Amino acid sequence: MLRIVRLFKIVNLLKNSASFKRLLQFINMNVGVQRILMIAGSIIFMVHLFACLYFLLSTFEDDDDNNWVVYSGIIDAEPSYQYIYSMYWALQTLTTVGYGDIPARSIFEKIFALVWMIIGVGFYSFTIGNLSSIFNSIDVKAAQLQLKLNVLADFAKRTKLSEEIQNRIKLFIENNYTEHSAMSEQRILLSEVPSSMRSDFVS
Repeated sequence: MLRIVRLFKIVNLLKNSASFKRLLQFINMNVGVQRILMIAGSIIFMVHLFACLYFLLSTFEDDDDNNWVVYSGIIDAEPSYQYIYSMYWALQTLTTVGYGDIPARSIFEKIFALVWMIIGVGFYSFTIGNLSSIFNSIDVKAAQLQLKLNVLADFAKRTKLSEEIQNRIKLFIENNYTEHSAMSEQRILLSEVPSSMRSDFVS
């Protein structure tokens, strides 16, 4: 648990560091892609954490016959196999699939499973909602850009435009579209900021 707390501190320091921000600017990664990667990382971390806790819970049982590890026949298995088994339980519970092939045996395991179900349903719903909004925004922007490029290709074909000029116009459209999108987002941000603070942004 102390390592987990340290990990959160490291992640916060990394997110606020100037070097990490410069790296993101250098990579020039789409904001939507960044959010998808963050969501994927959060899912993996949550599943890993609860998988480890669920396996750890079985070691607290005095009655070895009444825990899920013994019941599943993996008590003497390799640690990697036990980890995969635990991850399998955590992921199927998170996604509300619940095959029931790894049942909670003791009262403590049942309580832990209930807690993970409640957290998992909320976390899963939040994740799916975020991913849907991200993909929708990406699809709309990509469709608008592709429409302009299709119009250019059709115009170049009808007027027999040279390939060099066509590529220059295409590059201009792509760059202008990116800059226009960024400027639009900045204008929206400035419109939401109080007038007393806008001068600080402008300066």
